[in-house]
Amino acid sequence: MGEAIRYLEKENKKFTNIHYFVVTDADRIARPDDIAEAFTLEQNIEALGVKIVTVNNKRDMETDEGKFLHTIQYAIAGLERRKILRRVMNGKLSSMKSG
Repeated sequence: MGEAIRYLEKENKKFTNIHYFVVTDADRIARPDDIAEAFTLEQNIEALGVKIVTVNNKRDMETDEGKFLHTIQYAIAGLERRKILRRVMNGKLSSMKSG
């Protein structure tokens, strides 16, 4: 994601302006341990004048309900990330035990 933001910064300083950052879902932007990290990433993208567009779920950041659902989506993404890491670690431990 850092590389994508650097690309946006570089390209938007040229004559080409990138107006949209398209992702399938908001959790493609980040699967944070800390939800604030995800919102910081979004703010960094939007500070460049780039609007984030999600294909599968409409982002409604104008209402309290929309903001709440967006926060929940990042919380679920963070939980999923931790579950994946735990499964990978368990798989590595199991492989080590079996030689």
